[in-house]
Parts: sequence; C-alpha cells; structure tokens
Amino acid sequence: MSEVHILPHYKYGWVAAMFITPSPSPSFSTSSAMAFISSNLLPICISLLLFFNSVYSFDYFQMVLQWPPATCKTKDVVCYTAPPKMFTIHGLWPSYFSGDMVVCTSKPKLDPTKQLAPLKTQLEMYWPDVISGDHETFWKHEWDKHGKCSLFTQYQYFEVSLRIRLNSTFNIISHLECRPS
Repeated sequence: MSEVHILPHYKYGWVAAMFITPSPSPSFSTSSAMAFISSNLLPICISLLLFFNSVYSFDYFQMVLQWPPATCKTKDVVCYTAPPKMFTIHGLWPSYFSGDMVVCTSKPKLDPTKQLAPLKTQLEMYWPDVISGDHETFWKHEWDKHGKCSLFTQYQYFEVSLRIRLNSTFNIISHLECRPS
C-alpha cells in the first residue's frame, strides 16, 4: 500500500513523501496534497521511504526527488540552464525514524570518472546538479554525506538509486494523479 503525506522537513520546509507501508495510516487525500504542493513556493522534494530490518545501522532509506523548476525559482538560486521538467534524484538517504541524522563511517572517496562511467549518461539525465551543472561534485557530495552510510558499494549506491527512480511502481506523479507544471 502506498500513501502520499505532506511532512515538515528540517532543511526543505515541507516535503511530499511517498510511504510504502503494510497497513493503513492517516494521510492527506490526493487533491488536498496537490493543493498544498501547488500553493507552496518552496522547492518540492519527494521522499520515497524504503523500510528495512533493524539489522542495518539505520531504519530506512529515503529516496529524495526534486522538481527542478521549483528548485530554480527558490530565492537566491540561479540555475545554469533551463531545468528539466521531470522529477530528478536528489539522493538516497539512510535515515532513522527519530529524525536524527545518520553519521557515515569512512569509506573510499568517490571517483566518478572511474566508478560511475557506465552510469554517467543516466546519472546526468536523472541525477543532475540543476543549479551549477557540476554533476560530479553533486554526486561526490551525496556519496560522502549519505552513500557511505548505506550498505552499498559506490557503484551499487548510484545504480540502485537509478533503478528506484526508473521503476514505474514508485512513480510519484502517478500516485498524485497529476503532472506538476
């Protein structure tokens, strides 16, 4: 079962989160969620929450997507080019139910030239740095801040993120029954 919720977020103000849960819980209706999103001028980030067994050092993954046109309209943000009109990946974040930040242990630094070469075309399309266009620096930042905490190798972290983004089961637009403008 999947539901869309509007939730406060420490960094983005509000996010629309898609929960994949085994049992019903209170949620906004699709129409009220879209009314809230469309009236909110903050960047829209979408979190797909993937829940895991407590064997790992975190509770679940958030698949955080952003709507680039909203990101580029944020105060003091000037994007390097016209933003794509589709949800793009912001990151795959290991998270705790408490809301505390997961602190990463050290793993090797990311070298996108070597590690991500087979994925580069897809990453540039679905995981771009819409503000500066420096995609590799953005990918390094996401790996250092979130990927190192995951149970994945560098390649797996980015490949899994792309697979989730491209999987029609997790298409946030189809769950919202609309297309943002």
